[in-house]
Order: sequence, then C-alpha cells, then structure tokens
Amino acid sequence: MKEGSKPKRVRESSFGWLVNALARRADARMREELAELGLDLSSFATLMTLFEREGIAQAELSAAVGVQSSATTRTLDKMEREGLVERRANPKSRRAHQVFLTEKGRAFRGDLIAIIARVNQEALQHLSASNRKQLVKWLQEIELASRDE
Repeated sequence: MKEGSKPKRVRESSFGWLVNALARRADARMREELAELGLDLSSFATLMTLFEREGIAQAELSAAVGVQSSATTRTLDKMEREGLVERRANPKSRRAHQVFLTEKGRAFRGDLIAIIARVNQEALQHLSASNRKQLVKWLQEIELASRDE
C-alpha cells in the first residue's frame, strides 16, 4: 500500500491480517532460498535453535521451535538421515535424548544467516534504516508481551 493511500478492505487495517500476510510471503521466500540448500522450514528452525543451544533435550527443542514433539521427532529423523544432527542418550535420564549438530549441520550456519539477512532486506527494503530498527523493536515488544498472556 502506498504512503497516504487508504486501505481498500477492513482487513488491511488489521494487525493480525497484516502480520499473517507478511509472514506467508516471508515463509515463501525462505522456502525458495532453503530449497537451494536442500532444506525445509522445519530443518531451518531446528538448525537455528541448535546453533544457539546445541545439546538440548529433544523435548526442549520442541518447545523452543514451537512444535509438537511428534513433529520434532519426524524432523530429527530426517535430519539424522541427512547427517545434519545426532541424538545422544542423556547421561542424566535414560529416557531423554540430547540433540547435537554434526559438522555437516554446523556448516550451514553462514548460509542460513545470509538467507535471513537477504529475506529481511527484501521485506523491509522500502523502509529507512531507522524505521526498520523501530519496527523490529516494536515487534519484539509485542511478541515478548504476548508470551505472558
């Protein structure tokens, strides 16, 4: 929507609709970029989480990624077959497993960070640098506040 123009539909003034529309576009761009590396969004989310918290329990990984444990199990099964991660028995619990990156998995870090930067740049290219920072700050505040609800 061009500056100064009015929304044609009520939903175009809705925070929820706008966030979802932008998220769908960003997801589509991420899928395109990730496909070139042979990855999908589930593997991406798992890798990004493990870059920050390698060795976490599989249950913690599910919570951090925001998916059910069965979805994490399927993603990890696939990623293990591809040689990106390995599950190891947790020495403190016979039933739990910890998830670790392999060297092949670690090698994706730079590529994934570059993809994030590219997709973000494309999405926010029409904003000034200061407006980008402000938008991200506001979204962080909204996301953090919504965790408590």
